[in-house]
Amino acid sequence: MQARVNRILGVAAASLLVVTAIAATRSAPIVANSHVVNPYAGAAGYVDPSYAYQVERSAKAMDASNPQLAAAMRVVEQQSTAVWLPSIASIAGPASPQPANGYSLKGHLDNAVAQMNSNGGTPVVITLVIYDAPGRDCGATASAGELTTDGFGFTRYMTQYIDPIAALLNDSKYADLRIALVIEPDGLPNMVTNLVSQNWIAPQTVINCNAAHNWVDGAVIYSLGKFHPIVNAYTFLDIANSTWLGWSSNQDLAATYYANLITGSKASGALPDGFNSVDGFSSNVSNFVPTTEPFFTASKPVDATSATFYDSNATVDELGYATAELAKLKAKGFTANTGWIMDTGRNGWGGPNRPTKASTSTSVNTFIDQSRIDRRTTRAAYCNPDGAGIGALPSATPSGSPGIWANVWVKPPGQSDGGATSGIAGYDSNCDPSKTVSMKTQLTGALPNAPRAGTWFPQQFQQLVANAYPALNGYSPATNGPPSTATPAAGASCIVNGAPKVSATGVWYPDARWVNTTALGQQYTGFQATVTVVNNGTVPTTGWKVTWVWKTGSGWDSVATFQSFWNGNESLGSDGNTETVTNMSYNGVIQPGQSTTFGFVANVSNGIVPSPKLTCTAS
Repeated sequence: MQARVNRILGVAAASLLVVTAIAATRSAPIVANSHVVNPYAGAAGYVDPSYAYQVERSAKAMDASNPQLAAAMRVVEQQSTAVWLPSIASIAGPASPQPANGYSLKGHLDNAVAQMNSNGGTPVVITLVIYDAPGRDCGATASAGELTTDGFGFTRYMTQYIDPIAALLNDSKYADLRIALVIEPDGLPNMVTNLVSQNWIAPQTVINCNAAHNWVDGAVIYSLGKFHPIVNAYTFLDIANSTWLGWSSNQDLAATYYANLITGSKASGALPDGFNSVDGFSSNVSNFVPTTEPFFTASKPVDATSATFYDSNATVDELGYATAELAKLKAKGFTANTGWIMDTGRNGWGGPNRPTKASTSTSVNTFIDQSRIDRRTTRAAYCNPDGAGIGALPSATPSGSPGIWANVWVKPPGQSDGGATSGIAGYDSNCDPSKTVSMKTQLTGALPNAPRAGTWFPQQFQQLVANAYPALNGYSPATNGPPSTATPAAGASCIVNGAPKVSATGVWYPDARWVNTTALGQQYTGFQATVTVVNNGTVPTTGWKVTWVWKTGSGWDSVATFQSFWNGNESLGSDGNTETVTNMSYNGVIQPGQSTTFGFVANVSNGIVPSPKLTCTAS
């Protein structure tokens, strides 16, 4: 273990030469309100209009069929979410900034100022995610970045990415905002664990992370050097989650690594303020680890570390990790005022499958599996897990979480973690429900038919809202019914006689507009469809098929684009108008009186949203 520590420390020190070779200039401070300890305390969170637009669109789609779920969605619509800057182009934003298309960084900052002015001058905190380091997330596929792991990529990161962001934040008209910066999620955690071959790390990951090492370290230090001098900016280094760094040995490695990064850069002159350059740490970003496991600890009433699910990791929840790791970081030199923010956007794990009490089993594995609220197939599963729910709403100094400055929603609920279908852009095998988690034997447990990372995933959003804990607006799947079984109020339908009898009812919801990224500048009208297939007979189905013909002149043809499709196999006939959807392997059997649902988000080029007649068959 010591040899590994020495290697990490040595490479980290070498990486600082990247920074000093190209002088990291400090931004001139702006005139602003004083730099408070906790920027989230006493402040309102920035509500992103483009995220609110996406949520409202999904809520409208539920208004007729499930108004209780729609009301719960509108609670989400009012919450603060982080703004991600995943590329150089994201700084400038879309050509036509509006809620449907998104905003530039300047547009978001202007919106935040407008929100502050409209609420009587209460400070507004806007959370920005700095996420474009060379080699970025070297341990993943769907989140691979745009910048190369060499001097050219690093120069672009400094001059085309960080410098323009810092210049905008340095504008005096934003001086009254509180700007929280979550810096390079997964970047440094990859450097803590993925530089040396281990049996739980894919060999290619080790290769990729070693190639990215110097550049990621340098990117983080350069970012701190530019952002720390801005008085109303607050820097948070991402530190993964308890699933990743929760082992005691990894906690020690992480504390050493982060401290060495700061002290090494201080010696080089890149960060004259040393540990003061870091306001805090962010954890659970884009992840699903519960804040607490309410029915057990690592040692009581069973030894959780011996359970397969925890795999010798004694840190069973995120609050335990935050408490332990923050103490280790402060012992290494980070200041007494160093804070911690936690992403709770998708760690609620509510809904009908949430345990309500501890198991009575005397088997360790059975006890843990029946008692844990984290329902993933394995703690290593990180992509669109089936059954997840929204967690605690964004709030400062959450009750019962000492040391946590704020619960935040860094990953906006409803945005996909990665593509589930092989062959599509952004595909990640860890997001494919038919695959096993990388270097594990368990299936991913991911939702099917997910679109590429960062794009809207309606099926996931419905589930996250339905399974929220605490419940949103009193919504309960047990009382109000899950979204997948809601009966649409209107739409085309069909009934097939015979054994079994099957009916299919569909509804098409218009009101979705966006700029298609594969045809830059082209405006499309989008719509969402939901089709429910019900077995009205007395014996189970073994399969089903729903067919329809798009109306002549609808604008639909053989090059029509589905933005996402879920719970069905879709094919377009040679005539370009006959659409056929058949069951997936997991939903072909429908018991008598039960149903299954498929749906999609699609676009047409002429603005006409069709509502065709369905035909259906079953076997």
